[in-house]
Amino acid sequence: MAIRVLVLNQYYPPDVAATGRIVATICQALAEAGAEVLAIVGQPSYVSDATDAPDHETLAKLTIRRVPMSGLRGRRKFAIRFFGYLRFLYGAWRKAEQSQRPDLVVTFHNPPLLATLGSSLARRFGVPFIYVVQDIHPDIVVRTGWRGLPRVAILLWRRLNLMALQRATLVITLTNAMKSHLEDSYGIPGHRIIAIPRWGQPEFDDLPTDPETKQRTRLALGIQPSDLLVLYSGNMGAMHPVEVLVHAAARLTSAPIRFVLAGDGIKRPSIEKLARQLGVESMQLLPYQTPADFERLVQAADICTVALASGLEDLCLPSRSVTFMSAGRPILAVMPDRAPISRDLAAAGAGWNATTAEQVAQILLELGSAPDRVLTAGMAARNLYLERYRRTNLVARYAAAILGVV
Repeated sequence: MAIRVLVLNQYYPPDVAATGRIVATICQALAEAGAEVLAIVGQPSYVSDATDAPDHETLAKLTIRRVPMSGLRGRRKFAIRFFGYLRFLYGAWRKAEQSQRPDLVVTFHNPPLLATLGSSLARRFGVPFIYVVQDIHPDIVVRTGWRGLPRVAILLWRRLNLMALQRATLVITLTNAMKSHLEDSYGIPGHRIIAIPRWGQPEFDDLPTDPETKQRTRLALGIQPSDLLVLYSGNMGAMHPVEVLVHAAARLTSAPIRFVLAGDGIKRPSIEKLARQLGVESMQLLPYQTPADFERLVQAADICTVALASGLEDLCLPSRSVTFMSAGRPILAVMPDRAPISRDLAAAGAGWNATTAEQVAQILLELGSAPDRVLTAGMAARNLYLERYRRTNLVARYAAAILGVV
């Protein structure tokens, strides 16, 4: 008899959130391994213009049931995100209660307190609970100094997260640094935690290298073939010091270096305002990109950037970094050199790291006159990806770890 696995996560394709695609890939792998998988997810809500997907889908041994989000879409306004979280948690609980008893409950980290729901359902059904922690909250909220929640709410959130972690039969996280934090700060025994990285989402195995396609994308953006194109594409939240790139661009106005920033988040309005105040003309701000448009941007870019605020190195991992590696693009990591990604890039010669606008500007000025260094670092990034972050290897490890609990 097949193992029945209940998976809970708010984001799931066709939602554009990278975490949703990660969840979908793991669900498909579990189904291909013979498990009967029920994924309870939300209707697309990561961006404000998302449109609904089917309420119910069945794909061989994978069943997808979507919770209506009642128009609560987008990430710029905290109130919309907060009530969207509550809407999903309530709807997911209702759908789980109406489903067949599973043999295993798996939750990811979207939205906050989802692990509390998952651990409660696992206890009710009398089955093991697995918690896949890709961002450690509320620790991130505390370290970023965000004051949108009262202290009592933070303390309650941490207490509930601690209870979920303690109830988990297995905790899966992304890096050894995150594993150590869960051991040291939450007292979770090391033998109940494993670290499995994320793969590129999307994973560019065969990114076209046609020069004409690359130049068409550049020209559509008003970027000359000889310009050095620096790309940031992803979330613009409290964890991401994207403003460093804006200040760096302001220092490079006379250099043939162009910036494209694509994405959204609570910091997007302040990024737009800063760019206007500094009069940065060498930077373009774009919305979240469709998969096809994102691929074209990555293909057109010379250097890709990821950003992580100082102090968060043991709490999360910038997911776009491995995507850019898979595309063979060198990475400029705007984060401390102690961050796991910074160390990987330095060891492999696949990129550079900086924490200030001055450092970013200096690195880009040097690279602008050294195209061979950029190409060499890009090849090193691709090799690093194939060695450590390839999807087929990591997905197999996730499926084996999850099904191995039963």
